[in-house]
Amino acid sequence: PTDVRSFLMEMAILGFVDYDTQRELVFMRPKMRNFLLANSKKQDYDIIQFQSLTNSKNNAKLNLMNFDLHIYGVKEIFLSDSQYVSVYPRGEEIILKKNRDFEFGGLVRAGLFDFNASQCRFNYEHFKIDMNIIDSLMLYVEDKSQQPNYMGEYPLVLVKNSIQDIKGYIEIDEPNNKSSTKYTPKYPIYTSTSPGGVYYDKPEIFKGVYKRDKFYFRVLPFKLERLDDFETDSIE
Repeated sequence: PTDVRSFLMEMAILGFVDYDTQRELVFMRPKMRNFLLANSKKQDYDIIQFQSLTNSKNNAKLNLMNFDLHIYGVKEIFLSDSQYVSVYPRGEEIILKKNRDFEFGGLVRAGLFDFNASQCRFNYEHFKIDMNIIDSLMLYVEDKSQQPNYMGEYPLVLVKNSIQDIKGYIEIDEPNNKSSTKYTPKYPIYTSTSPGGVYYDKPEIFKGVYKRDKFYFRVLPFKLERLDDFETDSIE
């Protein structure tokens, strides 16, 4: 009986049951059913967690006017481990809103693409990230001048030029497949909704002689699928 009571207290702390210690009655909570259905792959689920680690400030602050929850000390948020999509908030701060939507700025890593962006919003229902300001989009490609490994994979190198001043959104997976238990090879998908540019005005490039208002490559809106597993040769 002692071991059973200890186990039930642990289950109650995790939110799976309500445990009446006086009458020694146990009531199953909805969380138990959700976990059982998800474990048997009869129900979709997600892996999203918000972990706050701070030293000098509170972990979170709730706005009682609109119920926005400002969370501090959030180093990273994994949205999908199968599609390799994660967020690294700038200043380790996010604003959590209704239904697990949240706003942030910082680095979005989607497969082989890195987005340094501002004014971003994660939409839980549609399982997508809207990025209103993308300061730079950088990608990794296969270096076919090197020898592949034993699995036939070439080493990845970061492309030196980045696409700047664009906006767009990432569809992480189908909205009813947040667990990625269903095979959907075309995800994640990035769609740009505005033109951008590739510039050469860095000081280390001939002392910045190529001013961005006079010399640049214009990049028209585009769409890329399979951000985590695309073929380098397929990019034009």
